Amino acid sequence: MAKNQRAFQAALLVTLAGSIVASASTVDGKKTSVNEYPAALWVNDVPTSFGDNFPGAGVSAGNPEAVTTGVEIAIPYSAIGYSGTGPLKISAFVSGGGGFLSNQFIAPLPLNSPNVGGNERNIDLTTFFGDQFATVTPAEATGILIDGSRDAAYGTSPVVVQTTFTGFGNANQGNIVQAFGSELDGLYVRKNDASSTLFVLFTGNLETNGNRLNIFVDAAAGGSQNVGQFNNGFIQTLGSDGIAPGLKFDAGFEPEAFISVNGNASNATTGTIFVDYADLRLALPGSQVYAGSTSFPTAAPGFDAVALVTGDVGAPAIRIATNNSNTAGVPGSPVVAGNSAPNVDFAYGSEFAGIYAKVEGGSLFVLLTGNLETAFNKFQFFLDVAPGGQNRIRGASNLTRNYRGNTTGDFGALNRFGADTLTETDPAQPVNGMLFDAAFSPDYFINFTNGGSLTVEHFTNAAVLRTSGRRENSNGAPLDYDAFDGGVKTGANANPLDFGGPRRSGELAINNPGFDPMQPVGPLNPVLLFLDGTKETSFAPRINADIMVDPIAANRVEQTGLVQMVMDNSNVKGVTGIAVGVGADSPANVATGVEFRINLAEAGWDGTSPIRIAAMLTNGGNDFVSNQVVGNTFAANGIAQLGDPRLIDFAAAPGNQFVTVLTGPTACGPSDIAGPGPSAGADGELTADDIIFFIGAFTGNDLAVADIASPGPVAGADGELTADDVILFINRFTAFTTSGCP
Repeated sequence: MAKNQRAFQAALLVTLAGSIVASASTVDGKKTSVNEYPAALWVNDVPTSFGDNFPGAGVSAGNPEAVTTGVEIAIPYSAIGYSGTGPLKISAFVSGGGGFLSNQFIAPLPLNSPNVGGNERNIDLTTFFGDQFATVTPAEATGILIDGSRDAAYGTSPVVVQTTFTGFGNANQGNIVQAFGSELDGLYVRKNDASSTLFVLFTGNLETNGNRLNIFVDAAAGGSQNVGQFNNGFIQTLGSDGIAPGLKFDAGFEPEAFISVNGNASNATTGTIFVDYADLRLALPGSQVYAGSTSFPTAAPGFDAVALVTGDVGAPAIRIATNNSNTAGVPGSPVVAGNSAPNVDFAYGSEFAGIYAKVEGGSLFVLLTGNLETAFNKFQFFLDVAPGGQNRIRGASNLTRNYRGNTTGDFGALNRFGADTLTETDPAQPVNGMLFDAAFSPDYFINFTNGGSLTVEHFTNAAVLRTSGRRENSNGAPLDYDAFDGGVKTGANANPLDFGGPRRSGELAINNPGFDPMQPVGPLNPVLLFLDGTKETSFAPRINADIMVDPIAANRVEQTGLVQMVMDNSNVKGVTGIAVGVGADSPANVATGVEFRINLAEAGWDGTSPIRIAAMLTNGGNDFVSNQVVGNTFAANGIAQLGDPRLIDFAAAPGNQFVTVLTGPTACGPSDIAGPGPSAGADGELTADDIIFFIGAFTGNDLAVADIASPGPVAGADGELTADDVILFINRFTAFTTSGCP
């Protein structure tokens, strides 16, 4: 009879546990009354350097013809073979430092054209709509100052006007030097025969991260429709390599000269402009020269750029100025009426507003409010949940130097954050690699990104951060792996990413023989066998990595439901590019952003250590950290952006660049008897785990745990398990959950 009674009471507890689980928080990217978080752990007070998401964004093509500042160049006629009479032709486009071509061309591409991309030697502009060059007969002008702004002598009618959004970021800093986006809004051309000089102004912005404005001029006979073979300088990335034909222009455009401009700036007041030049009339490799460098213009009236300095012998006497103060022009996202902000899926800027977190039902819930531009910028999260971890992020594994690093993490993100183990004198004692505050040594890495124009794709990546680097077998083969999930976003926020598949083409299941831990290399990285050999799959990386090492394939049963993540991009409050919202628009009142849930065992929590979180906003290439950092005290030191992640020392700033969710478990009343799992031990909250643990003890006749009441029921063991014990447990549980315990 006693056994049956215990079973009946256990069934009641199971029902109660089910109701608690059913009412647990959902992951939908929102802070709501149903999904309520405690008070914010941190609220942002630093304007974003990565653009603001404002109401109505996404439906306007901007006003590019009104832009009056940008890149201005004075070019000697002799450098381009111009006679001073008749028409000439100009083609220009913005590219990344490695040659990746944007969608910013002169003449422009059609509305909503995406970035052109890489493999630039094989790009054929004859296959693009319209002509990607402009023809102009320049008018005579005097009194033009090379200061990066439109003098009256240029007139107010540009030769061409941009027709598509910029895929290289929409700058909104508003200062002359530093810009965090690139766009070509318009083209103005004038000449001066007395000085034999051509004046060209490209209005817009040129991001100060090494992005390039590449200018080709066809002003005489003798050029070529294809960029030829060069053996030095940036133009060689565009020219033929003996196999690929080289970038091909439209019919009727055969340039004689190439000028490439790029700028770098570490802050809003200091930067350098660099210029390269190639004479395309010379059918000789090596005819590119470095034309020299100069500083950005000052704001003082009357500024006029002087000749470049430190250039190669024989370089033409080009003068140049870049004024990056434009904040108008074209937008940073496609012009689609249905995608206007506010929008749960689309955002046109990236910012932090605040961070919220809680532990519930054996999981850590985190909500970072704000926006993530649908241009594949990234929110990067680091979790410190146990002793050990990596106070300085380790670099890539290097078997040739006996160095055990991390898995690559998001196609190289972790390796880019960590030390450069190919160049370090001693990889085991690196001089760089992201260094956190002294009290923060993360054990887990997880990130989020989204992008797209007409449809949104979203992705998340995760990796374990072990103190001594990834697990390896005796052969140096990795036993840890990168985890990935993502694709086209469906059902708005109804379908969070969950590291549960489906797998990508070529990706293997954990129990597939091809994923045998003794194999030295994963299926997606055969080339990197000797240096890295990272494996990758679609399942959360800690618990499943433990399963993966089981030598019996049948035991490798993949565990799902360990992580969920989703983004609600509908915020139009918080910070802008120049100010922090107040009142109803303050960051504290932002209620949407990226939200994730992670099983505490998957995160690696030991049940007693503090749980701490660091987060930062980076570009899509994982090689530039913005000024949006949780706990951002760098701003107090006047640091606008953090830049190269492997050079960041968070301890160099005052305060902490992380937040603490739990300082350690404190029992939430006598019914707090279990941590995540459920496992024995208080965890500072009352959840279904406590009920399940009590059920197990009650049905198992574990008097030490479940004998808590004497008849009445009143507290005190009486040597038997009855309904009194169940009633007292429920009463205690209910009393503390209604009086403030989680």
